[in-house]
Amino acid sequence: MSTPPAPSVINPDILPPPRPITSTPSGDRPLSPTTTAGAPNKRSRIVTDDAMNVDITSPSAPAPNLISTVPSGLPVNKVQVITSPQNTTTPVETVDASIHAPSNTSGKGKAVIFDIPERRPSSDGSATAIKSAPSRYHAAAYLRDAPDAFKTKFTTNRSMCDEVDCSFSRYSSYGARVRCDGSGDNKKILVFFNDQHDYTDCVSSPRADLLNLAFMHYSPADAKLNDEAKSLFVTDIPLFLTETQVRQAFSRYGTVIKCKLTPRNHYYNGHIQFSSTDAITQFNDIWAIICLGNSLRVCPASFSKSQRDSRREYVAILAGIPKNIKEADLLEIATQVNAKALNVPLSISSYKPKPYVYLNFSSFESLEAAKEMTVAFRGKGLTWHPPNEAQILCHVCGRPGCSPSKCNPRPTRKVDDCLNKLYSRFNAGPRRGCQDS
Repeated sequence: MSTPPAPSVINPDILPPPRPITSTPSGDRPLSPTTTAGAPNKRSRIVTDDAMNVDITSPSAPAPNLISTVPSGLPVNKVQVITSPQNTTTPVETVDASIHAPSNTSGKGKAVIFDIPERRPSSDGSATAIKSAPSRYHAAAYLRDAPDAFKTKFTTNRSMCDEVDCSFSRYSSYGARVRCDGSGDNKKILVFFNDQHDYTDCVSSPRADLLNLAFMHYSPADAKLNDEAKSLFVTDIPLFLTETQVRQAFSRYGTVIKCKLTPRNHYYNGHIQFSSTDAITQFNDIWAIICLGNSLRVCPASFSKSQRDSRREYVAILAGIPKNIKEADLLEIATQVNAKALNVPLSISSYKPKPYVYLNFSSFESLEAAKEMTVAFRGKGLTWHPPNEAQILCHVCGRPGCSPSKCNPRPTRKVDDCLNKLYSRFNAGPRRGCQDS
């Protein structure tokens, strides 16, 4: 008896021999995706067609509203029956199936009404039974009056603060950590107590455990008023100016002991403090100073809000100035029209000067008198405008109703991408001829 030939790719008419049908392994063995003949751990048996006709219906009827899910082709006694309740919700509720989703069926529940509690006014403090207003008693030790032995032993702020903390920790009402404030002759060590008895013991006599360092009464409110009397508030400081440059500009008016710049929008605000109040009195009539060609608006820090607002009450715009003009170039015009301050605004995108200048006046009469004058700069006539017309002025020429795209004399230059690739490959762009360091 000859063996049937094996299937061949050369003769496709020869069919492969029939393979036996393998059944599911008995027991709880995991099902294998493939059956390899001759494997020691595999068992197979041939099942007839009659054995496959197995009733897969559960003998007992399922509970109402439950659906029985059984994989087909497997006996019922070997497969766990999984039942799940029928889904009777709407599609919207199915999407929002969450404990945080609203239970309504109108839309996705976006229009949810929340109860906003009504804010109740605070109770009258004068009618309460318990009235608490704890006081703090502040003391200070100035280093200019400190003994030489103390300044020689403790040369840093940290070492001085640590030693004072160790000395005053024996007081139960001693406040937070000691701190140093000021610089130079104005440097001082600040402490505070919550009990007047401990405060009196601190300032009554020099501290022997601190090498005879003496503390005296200190009032933060009085110190703030004293600092304001010697300080200036400065605005419209360009971002390209440094703190050192601003300090040097104000040193022409007195000894500057503090200069601090704080960013605000696309300018700096500055706080300038002098060593005495004599330097501040001259700024009652000075509204702006020049620093490297830029105008900086100044105002004494002791001024009230109405006094500060009065310096910006009477304003006019002079438009049509050329490009890249600073305030120092327009000082002659400001003097002729009796303006107290001037400012050329900078573009927030390019940070270049705009073609118009703001002029501040001390009164309405001086403003109207200036608008009656005709002004020209380098042979080009300038025009007067109210401050609310700044939005309609062209940022290129300064004329009203003009568009920057129409009066821009230099159109956008197009560069071929092939040239850019060559420049990048041979480093022949703007750096051509430069030697690497």
